Amino acid sequence: MSNDPAMHLQALYEKIRDGEASTEELRRFIALTEEAPETLLPFPEWESAPEMPVTARLQSRILQMARPAKPLLRRLLPYAAAAAVLLAVVMLRAFLWPQAAQLSVETGRGEIRKLTLPDGTHVTLNAHSAIRFDDADERTVYLEGQAFFDVRQDASRPFVVRSGGLRTEVLGTSFDLRAYSQERPFIAVVSGKVRVKDEGGRNVILERGQQAIYDIHAQRFIQIDTDPSVMGSWQRGIISLDRNLRDVCADIERWYGVKIILASPGIGDYQLSGSQEVKSLESCLDAICFIFHLKYTIRDNSVRIYKK
Repeated sequence: MSNDPAMHLQALYEKIRDGEASTEELRRFIALTEEAPETLLPFPEWESAPEMPVTARLQSRILQMARPAKPLLRRLLPYAAAAAVLLAVVMLRAFLWPQAAQLSVETGRGEIRKLTLPDGTHVTLNAHSAIRFDDADERTVYLEGQAFFDVRQDASRPFVVRSGGLRTEVLGTSFDLRAYSQERPFIAVVSGKVRVKDEGGRNVILERGQQAIYDIHAQRFIQIDTDPSVMGSWQRGIISLDRNLRDVCADIERWYGVKIILASPGIGDYQLSGSQEVKSLESCLDAICFIFHLKYTIRDNSVRIYKK
């Protein structure tokens, strides 16, 4: 993106207008208007904007989500009333759980739920996850956590999942999508074909037996071939161990509602492989600790794993 503040601001405005801005870009837009509100003036879209009042409720929502300094709101409104309204609408509809949502389903720790969307798509929601859509577009859903989708085919209307900064588009397919906070998102395709795009426009097309992990820091997709029969195995009560110990422990925390402390330096990077059936917390911990000669203690809802 250009280093020129005006060009930068215009590019952000266009992304907000088109509904493609990320949460970080929304905050960057506000920060720019605070630093240099005069750069708003060259744009005809804002120069011609009427001095419309913004309601107190709308102002409150803007402040709550973007947390700008109070002087910002006073400086922003005289220059870009229309842009402020646009920003608030995008933030409230695209990045929040809107009050107008017709469906919002959440799962607790250790809970798996199945549901059918109005368009006929079947969804299995993993533990500590949430899915929602509004009545304006039943073929677009928003996911936090992990879910398996069996999408009803409709060639005229692609099915879109927005999660973890990624946009996954399909026509008719079944796939596993994982986008927990603080973890790398991944998509695994059991049947059909999907296209996944990040906020920078980088995309990858996945077919049956392929999965992609998105490296948030490097902003790139890592593509891997996988046996489709093991994809979505969590639906059958099986935890995949093909990750490091830190990520596997995050799954165990969601399943059993505990807090796991990796007490010895470096053990979180230990790489595991295979899978583990979810029978009990102790059986999972026994299997993991046996592999690496580790020990664990459980006290109330806290688990401490450490080297012997």
